[in-house]
Amino acid sequence: MRRESSIRSWEEGSVNRLGEHFELRYGPYDPQSDEGWADWLPVALIGPPVDGVATVEFLLDQTDTRFEVQFAAARQEIELYLIEPGHEDAWGYAKYHACSTLANFYSTVHWGYVMPRLEKHVGDFLSALEDNPGFAKLSFSVGELRADSNWPWGKAHGVYCFVVDDEVVYVGRALGKTLGERLWDQLRSTSDPKWEPVVTRDENRVEVFSVPREWAFLGAALEPYLIDKLKPRLNSRVG
Repeated sequence: MRRESSIRSWEEGSVNRLGEHFELRYGPYDPQSDEGWADWLPVALIGPPVDGVATVEFLLDQTDTRFEVQFAAARQEIELYLIEPGHEDAWGYAKYHACSTLANFYSTVHWGYVMPRLEKHVGDFLSALEDNPGFAKLSFSVGELRADSNWPWGKAHGVYCFVVDDEVVYVGRALGKTLGERLWDQLRSTSDPKWEPVVTRDENRVEVFSVPREWAFLGAALEPYLIDKLKPRLNSRVG
């Protein structure tokens, strides 16, 4: 027996871009091309249902015969994912089955679920990267750090690099812990034979890039960036 769907039909209208919505784009999948979401043609927006009716806003001129294929494909997809399944949570069903499966990538109509609050925070993060106070760069020998653990800078957060003979062998970050706590743990960890000479050889260096706690998220961005660029040989070790 077919269950009553939470979305019984759809109608054309304006979609609130400041609220959650789907965006549909058209672009045939080509395994030989690097094209992706940004390159595909925006076709429609879909707003959440009100009293069982979803709102669809088409973004192209429907009188333009050049877009007949795109409109037909978009309408077919809307019916396929929002109406035909007869799902009690048709909106949630579409979030997963239309947006989060490989079929969405290989299809000619691609679904995206837009969460404006998340998009805003991502935008704020990117803006903050331009206005941030920057990292304070400090450099120490392993010998001096081990000899005196009274580090006035140790309450900051950020990223640190262990350097052996001018080669960065390990990149770590201090987010949940302070730089001082994280580095002290690393300096006392000598059970791994590959790691032990890094933290016991006095002339090895530790490069520190620190920021105040409220900017700790910068470390979360810098650490994977440095790992990707430098490919430190000991970052595969556990601990």
